[in-house]
Amino acid sequence: MSMIWLFFASMTVIGATAYNFAVKMSGDHINVFLFTTYLTIAAFIGHFIILLIYKYGFAGGESLKSTPLSIWMAIIAGLAVVVIDIGFFLAVKQGGIIPSQLFWTIGSTVLVAVMGVLYFKEMITLQTLIGMGLGLVSVWLIVTGK
Repeated sequence: MSMIWLFFASMTVIGATAYNFAVKMSGDHINVFLFTTYLTIAAFIGHFIILLIYKYGFAGGESLKSTPLSIWMAIIAGLAVVVIDIGFFLAVKQGGIIPSQLFWTIGSTVLVAVMGVLYFKEMITLQTLIGMGLGLVSVWLIVTGK
C-alpha cells in the first residue's frame, strides 16, 4: 500500500474514533433525532468548506462535474448514512460501544465483500474468506459474552 493510502485510511480511523466517542458521550443526554440533525448540519458545513477548498485551492478551478447516476448514488449513500447514524446511536445506547462497533464493522465488511464478489465481480481469496469467518466468530463471542 502507498503512503497516501495509509494517510487516508488513518483519517478514516481518526474520524471513526471521534464519531464513536461523540455518539457514546451524548447517548444519555440528547434525543437521537436531534443528535443526528446536528451531526448532519455539521457534516454539511464541513463538506461544503472542503469542496470550496478543493475547487478554489487545489484543483485550479477545475469544474465539478457529475452524472445523473452519480447524483442518485450520492443521494442513496446520504440516506444510508441516516440509517447508519440512527441505528448506531440506538445500538450503542442499548448495547454499548464495543459490540455495536464490532457488529457494524465486521457485519458490513462481510456484506460488502459479498456484494463485491456478486455484483462487481471482484476476486476473493481463501485467506479473506477465513478472515471474514473469524470476524463473524469474534462478533458472536463478544455479543454473547455479556
